[in-house]
Amino acid sequence: MKRRFVLAVASVFALLAIVMFSGCGQNDSSEAVLFVGDEAVSRQEYEYQLVSLMRAYEYYSGEPIDWNKPIEGMPAEEFFREQAADSVILYRAVEFNADRLGLSLTDEEIEQLEKTVEEQIELAGGRGKFEKQLKANGIDRELYTYILQGPELYYKIYQHLYGEDGPMRPDGEDVRNYYLRSYLNTRHILLSMIDDEGDPLSSAQKENRRKLMEDIYRRLREGEDFGELMERYNEDTAINGTSVCFSYGNVPEDYYQAAVSLSPGEFSEILILSDSLCIINRLPLDETFLEENYDSIREECATNSFNRLLEDWKSELSVRRTTLYSKIDVRSLYNERIAQ
Repeated sequence: MKRRFVLAVASVFALLAIVMFSGCGQNDSSEAVLFVGDEAVSRQEYEYQLVSLMRAYEYYSGEPIDWNKPIEGMPAEEFFREQAADSVILYRAVEFNADRLGLSLTDEEIEQLEKTVEEQIELAGGRGKFEKQLKANGIDRELYTYILQGPELYYKIYQHLYGEDGPMRPDGEDVRNYYLRSYLNTRHILLSMIDDEGDPLSSAQKENRRKLMEDIYRRLREGEDFGELMERYNEDTAINGTSVCFSYGNVPEDYYQAAVSLSPGEFSEILILSDSLCIINRLPLDETFLEENYDSIREECATNSFNRLLEDWKSELSVRRTTLYSKIDVRSLYNERIAQ
């Protein structure tokens, strides 16, 4: 995984569209798996979230789950068990706080959700087939509608707090501080270890590339100009002669970690990044980039702030897991509904 699997909330909600009708039958017991406050979370809802998150993991990683490999330092089964719990807690945090803020779906928004359901019915080939699909996924119409309401309430809260007239909308100082705290500016020299067709270079070609990069690194250490060597040798033509400014999550994890470990003006050792060799040079942040991208950075700042607020809201909720929580066989569920 390129970044922490606990996706931004909006992404989690959006992902439901990917997994909504991709599964086989499941236990639809209403027995409680956990309680959020006084509200019970049914096995039906919990297992739906569990299967959805396992599908999401495979969708984003591009490969089947390796059950023998820990995920974020946890056994895979326990990781998904906790993520599913976090997901249903998130839904309650959104729901409870929308109510606290006096926010609810309008008649127009409810009508739009009903249109979405009708579109799904049409895509399924009729109401009967639609109901069968819901049943095959272990959910009913009520739970399906509840799931659809999640992103609507999320967006409504976000707009209420961070929209144009929202009380928590970042001002200029907030945005600039976020930019200075969260962004990096780099350039790099990259040599590819694959050919134009995407096939690996021969061993001899790879060795020649390594020797060339070692020579470039030596020349940098001896004081040659990074920009001149970059212009001559860099094969990442998208940034030749320029730098790239980014925040966490917008570049591969290993590139980000290497860049953030440098001080402005420093360059890295030779790095092996995916199918390439790379030397990164960190540069001072450019105020022009902030000016030219102010709106998108402000939106990113607001989203980051909202996600932290959601974490606070979740932490305020009392959560009690029942004995059923630890009895659900995560791997068997995967084998029954995803791997087959």
